[in-house]
Order: sequence, then C-alpha cells, then structure tokens
Amino acid sequence: MKKVLLLITAACLAFTLFTGCAGNTGGDNVRHLTEDSTAPADASGTNTNAAPAPAGDESATGGVTLDSMQKAAADAGYTVEDGYIFQLDDNVVNAITVIFPSPDGDEHTPICEFKSAADADAYAKTVNDAGYNVCIVNGKYLTMASAEKSVVSDGNEQAFLENLLYGRELSPAP
Repeated sequence: MKKVLLLITAACLAFTLFTGCAGNTGGDNVRHLTEDSTAPADASGTNTNAAPAPAGDESATGGVTLDSMQKAAADAGYTVEDGYIFQLDDNVVNAITVIFPSPDGDEHTPICEFKSAADADAYAKTVNDAGYNVCIVNGKYLTMASAEKSVVSDGNEQAFLENLLYGRELSPAP
C-alpha cells in the first residue's frame, strides 16, 4: 500500500512540475503584441477598441504619414530606405524599409501605406494568421514585428515599431 501511495504522490509531483513549465516560449522580452499597450487586444493582436481610420484621413492616424515616419527614424539614427520589395497585393501604394539593429542580425522591416485602413487590416489578418510576423496597424499604415507562432520574438523591435507607427518619440539607434 505504501508503494502505491508513494507512486501516486510521485506521479502527481511530476505532473505538476511538467505542466508548470508548459507555455513558456522564451525569455522575458517575449510578449504578445497589442496595438496600444494601454488597450486590450483580441487574439489576432488587433486593438478591439480602435476604430478603423477612414482612407486618406491623416488625423485618424494621429497625423502620422509615411514621410514623417521616415524622417523620425532617420533623425533617431536608423537606416531608412525607400520602398520594400516583397510580394504584396496591389493595395500597397508606398513603402519604406527601416533597418533595426538586432543581436541576431539586422531586421529589414517594411512600413507600408495601403490604399485604405480596411486594406491594411485585411493584410494584417492574413499575416497574423500565418504566425511568422505580427502586424502593427495605424489606419492605412502597417508594419510587422518578427514573431514565432504569433508571439513577438524581440520586444525592443516591437516597441520601436509601435513608437514609430504611432508618432511617439524614438530612442536613438544603438
């Protein structure tokens, strides 16, 4: 009887130890993306409180434009290139590439301007569903943070991209 009780206790202990580690996907800087750190997000990473910005309405994006993002990133010391060549649909009207220094190698991150906020949201849903990147959308502007299985892999890159897309102050490039 003692052996059975000891075996059950050991099994419970082992079960508790293994399930306590489940879901740990990495270090402290792995976090799920939300559009705004103060707003709740749904499973797709989209702010559930944010109304989509009407097409062409810069006030709906906080006055942020592709040119202002390009200037802000360059002023902070980041390398910025015009355009971005990869397969997108015809709804992208303009894009820039911001090079974000990372310990694992520089990230060449696109910032795209879509024809409308609805087009940006539709593209973000497609990308987010694939799980390799997580989109940050502000009206008709979209960028992508590196991710693995829909979990952002570099919190610093995510914070930089959120600040850039929402017109917040940027920390200087490392």
